[in-house]
Amino acid sequence: MPRLSIIVPHRDNDARLEMTLLSVLENRPQDCEIIVVHDGSYANPYELQDEVIFIEEVRRANTAQLLNAGAMAACSPAVCVILDGTLVKAGWSDSALDLLLNSDSAAVSVGVQYHKSKHCSYGIDSRILRRDQAARSGKLEATREQDTCSGPVLACGFYRRKVLLALGGWNEALDETLIDVELALALRGLGLECRSAPTRNVSTNLTGLLPRKLSSTALSQLSSLFVAHGAVGPGWIPALKSFVSECSKGRFITAAAWSTGLRDAGIIRKTQLRLSHAKQQLGSSADSPALRVYNGQQKSTTASRRRAA
Repeated sequence: MPRLSIIVPHRDNDARLEMTLLSVLENRPQDCEIIVVHDGSYANPYELQDEVIFIEEVRRANTAQLLNAGAMAACSPAVCVILDGTLVKAGWSDSALDLLLNSDSAAVSVGVQYHKSKHCSYGIDSRILRRDQAARSGKLEATREQDTCSGPVLACGFYRRKVLLALGGWNEALDETLIDVELALALRGLGLECRSAPTRNVSTNLTGLLPRKLSSTALSQLSSLFVAHGAVGPGWIPALKSFVSECSKGRFITAAAWSTGLRDAGIIRKTQLRLSHAKQQLGSSADSPALRVYNGQQKSTTASRRRAA
């Protein structure tokens, strides 16, 4: 069994995937497997099946679905996610993996340097539930090395596979800009620790900026998550107060989206059930059986994912 499973999703951009994959292969940690998940649109022109496990998901699978398929197929107790568009240098995984395997932490974040920018992200800021106004503005990430975080950012992060499986992976129903935030809040809600590794060997060419640009859909979903985790009260009264507050600042779209999310009982209830289910699953001491893809053969993991969930 390898010590680390590295998952790289292919998201309709061959050049971006191959750039990331090349950096990972050139700086490949010892005793690891590399898993590339795609929706059938990647042809593997360089015939890397001897070095990479390729998994085919359903057509038009979103980022969360691709990552979850990779986590289900992973063979090791430690999982690292690297988004296509992220580059790594020598020694990028050493301290993070050692920290994850030699502690009780559920996840380990690493510093991610934004390309051609002074901005560096160190994870999802652990204080966001106490700073709802900052969160509405997209200030969701820890930007100082001394800041504490509750989970890694999606560009690169390390997780215990058992925890990912207990949670059902990343939430496939949420806006892509929030799936790492939701997972970080879930870890916090379960009382699980995320630690930070002292490494700066990861950078990203992705267009994400600090603060994040959240759509109205993402803002609405984020406010529902705040309710589900007890940071904001549900119902009409909190929604009205929030609406008036944002409108007074001229933020009419934010006002409408945030107040709508405070009244979305569906997302709130599903989030609470997700945490309850994960607590039960984590009562088991053994990792769930790994679902392997041998010899680099491409397979759809949809049925396997249903069995393993």
